[in-house]
Amino acid sequence: MSVRSLLIEGWRSSSHSYALVGQHESLCLVNDPRFHVFHADVPFYRPEWEHVDSGFSPESKAVLRGLRPPLSLPVDRIYRISWPLRVYAGEAERTFVFGTCEFGKFPPNSIVGPAGDEHGVDFDSVELITASRWSKDGFLALGFREERIHTIPHGVDPAIFDVPQQRVRSQVRSDLKIPADAFVFLNIGSMSWNKGIGPLVAAFAHHRLKNKNSVLILKGGDALYGTLVGEAVVEARKLNANVTHPDVASSIRYVPHNLPQTSIAALYFASDVYVAPYRAEGFNIPVLEALAAGVPVIVTRGGATDDFCTTQHCLKIDSMRMTTPHGNHLEPNIDSIVEQMQRMTDEAPAFRAAAFDGRHDIWTRYSWQSVSRRLGDLLSE
Repeated sequence: MSVRSLLIEGWRSSSHSYALVGQHESLCLVNDPRFHVFHADVPFYRPEWEHVDSGFSPESKAVLRGLRPPLSLPVDRIYRISWPLRVYAGEAERTFVFGTCEFGKFPPNSIVGPAGDEHGVDFDSVELITASRWSKDGFLALGFREERIHTIPHGVDPAIFDVPQQRVRSQVRSDLKIPADAFVFLNIGSMSWNKGIGPLVAAFAHHRLKNKNSVLILKGGDALYGTLVGEAVVEARKLNANVTHPDVASSIRYVPHNLPQTSIAALYFASDVYVAPYRAEGFNIPVLEALAAGVPVIVTRGGATDDFCTTQHCLKIDSMRMTTPHGNHLEPNIDSIVEQMQRMTDEAPAFRAAAFDGRHDIWTRYSWQSVSRRLGDLLSE
């Protein structure tokens, strides 16, 4: 078996989604006997992102720090995973670029050439790796040729979910002042417009006034993006004036700070349902992580999560496909969110049991080891 030299160009710190994916994949590829792995650091799109902790263990961070650039070029393969997308030929036999395309359109200077601007961009000089059919369709709309696009999903780390959950569940609820018998919905993300947080909060307000035991946890990405939840609440108030009702406001918990991966897992364990009425996503890793934790999910129908939300404990929110000057997105139907939240509440034992039984399948099919093996198969061709 020939061993190929593989240069990964990207970020090996930070909790930005591209950084997390690149770090997980690097940790797997470095143990793949088909490759001699090197790494070249790329400047962060926002310099402050570099200092946001990734949440990886000290041992994993040490492995990543130990990767070095090659002594000379060319190499056999280059794999780029950073933002903006650097779409131009590299000094390698084949150059691969990872990216997600949520809207089928990008702002200016999102796809750049060697000088960091749009000069020198060459779609035919690279092969694209993306994470979902929705994202692939977006790149096709931009003009990438289908034969040069490869779809490989993201993954989860089964080890952080394969632990006794009840004690963790109780501790998290205590820390967040959530009653032990509350029915908890969870959403994790940047709280940006594409995540659908406005519709979620508006729907929760409808639900909460009929279900006195329900709580909503929102875990934000303030360390990376600043506090965006306020904008979502403003939108929610326009959609449903009851968002300001004291019973609703007192039933929402907002977690703004950065957390290690084990603490993120603990939020899933503390919850009964993960709900993601997103408008546009390239993949949506938290939904996959919720399934890995044995938590049933409610997601927008028609988007990226259709690729892996295929079982009876994944309820779908009706949505309408919209086209705006900013691109394409799905607009979730608030009545449908409310309906699916109520169904999850009414049939909680059955949904929870099915989700818990299904988590091992997620661990097998979507572990970082499994999906990185698929990436390695592609890179080794």
